[in-house]
Amino acid sequence: LRPEGLEQRFEVDLRFMNPNDFDLVFSGFNFVLDVNEAKVAGGVSDEALTLPRLGEAKTTVVASTSLFELLKQMMNVMQQGKLDYRISGLAYLTGPITQRVPYEASGKLEVPPGSDSLDDLIPIENDLTRRGHCCCTRAMRCRVGGSG
Repeated sequence: LRPEGLEQRFEVDLRFMNPNDFDLVFSGFNFVLDVNEAKVAGGVSDEALTLPRLGEAKTTVVASTSLFELLKQMMNVMQQGKLDYRISGLAYLTGPITQRVPYEASGKLEVPPGSDSLDDLIPIENDLTRRGHCCCTRAMRCRVGGSG
């Protein structure tokens, strides 16, 4: 996405899984992305999403971050050789009463030895490898990925 001044914008794909025997309908989302325990980006979306029973669905949200924070974290990742990430937020469940459903996913990526590029990051751990699935709540599960 086109940067606006010192603010950088990029898209983040959120994939949600519904283990329930009924559809879940959401009216929007908010989220925060932490890298190495520092808030890097956040965003909101008012896009509606129907999560089918025993199924999954994906939505793309726009994240915003400052150029300074992004560069700082990129330098930290290259120095440490790893990236711990956590994405968390609220999904707004529609129905007779609007409910806020919290979700969270996390993982670790590492820069291979000898690499000088963040394009080479390798996943070494995430909620799916650590627990067999990413539990966001009893009502839903989520996976996180970037779109490029």
